[in-house]
Amino acid sequence: MKVLFALLSALVWFTYLAQYDDPLSPDAVRLLEMANQNTESEAYLYMTGIYAAEGESPIEVGRDLFEQYQLKQQDPSFEVTPYPESRKLGLPQLQAICAVRQDGCLTELFTTDVDIDILNKEYDLLVNRLDTFLNFDEFRTLEKPSVESGMSSYSFMDVVQKIKNLRAINSYNNGNVDFAVESLLQNYSQLNQAFSLQDTLIGKLVFLRLQSDTLDILSTILSEENVSIEPIEGINRSSDTFKVMFAREFAMAYYLQLEAFQNSELNQDEWDAPDWMVRVFYKPNMSANAKAQIYLGLVELASFPAAKFVKEIDRDDSGIYSNISYRNYIGSILMSITWSAFDRYLVRFIDFEEKVDLFNHIHSHQKDVGEYKNPYYPEMDLEMMSDRICFKGPFQDSEHLRCLRISI
Repeated sequence: MKVLFALLSALVWFTYLAQYDDPLSPDAVRLLEMANQNTESEAYLYMTGIYAAEGESPIEVGRDLFEQYQLKQQDPSFEVTPYPESRKLGLPQLQAICAVRQDGCLTELFTTDVDIDILNKEYDLLVNRLDTFLNFDEFRTLEKPSVESGMSSYSFMDVVQKIKNLRAINSYNNGNVDFAVESLLQNYSQLNQAFSLQDTLIGKLVFLRLQSDTLDILSTILSEENVSIEPIEGINRSSDTFKVMFAREFAMAYYLQLEAFQNSELNQDEWDAPDWMVRVFYKPNMSANAKAQIYLGLVELASFPAAKFVKEIDRDDSGIYSNISYRNYIGSILMSITWSAFDRYLVRFIDFEEKVDLFNHIHSHQKDVGEYKNPYYPEMDLEMMSDRICFKGPFQDSEHLRCLRISI
């Protein structure tokens, strides 16, 4: 009987100790602090309200929405009043407002019969709004890291940038080659600066794609006219460019898992486990501490040259994710499941930097395409097609960042 009592006591004591979570590590705390710095950003407020009706201030509309968001954070029962869809600036519904990576889009852009004078008159305010945003020399996302941060504003800017590119193409079609090239170079420069200022993954990917579209249009014109320009700058891939971005990604993942843990979502439905059992096998802070090391490693990985990047992702890193902690069993499993996408995002930044290098090789240095070496796999030849030049790389290139257009 004494032995049974001792065993039960030990089991109870073990279960109690097994529920203890570690404190956040200094690295985890540093990432959370970096993601939540209190600051001001007129650029962020302007972007948040960029679609405000004519006569209204985008900054004031953005400030009102942000203040409502802050109240919602303090009191979850507070109901946010979104900006009315009926008052937002209307966007054109044109077939030519397409993404260059889509089949047939570039042909549509260069052959569309859109009346550019009407387009300029009707949507000049949209272009002015975007230009005002792109001229800001600062940007900081003020809201708490979340999956949906800034989505509606980015969609708005994506469409308006396509209008700007369409204007440049129209100038080219009317014989004003120099003006078209200068317009596209200015568009690219503005987008490049906006990319460097963005502090979220979605923001950087949006402006990366817009730069790629602009580069393809410019390359097509230069190839057709057989003229050269000064080399253009690639994107900034220094570690400083990505620190806040990855800090926000880390914070977003931490908050989502912490909320699920605190709301006991892990013990509902198919789990059907009591709270104490969830605490035995899932430790939010232990998960965050392990992830902090990974996210800090991503900052360094994002700045690697193409060949070094390939070697890094090809080497066996399974030990990082397969070290199952029985103190944090569920956390270990979740970490191995949710990790896989980041290298596929990071490669897009490298893809585009090498695309810029290929562009300069052809249109600035005027070297033979055959002299260009695949930055990822030097032994592989470029793929030469009638309308584009491509180079092989890791993962699927769904955004066509490894291809440079040379013809419609």
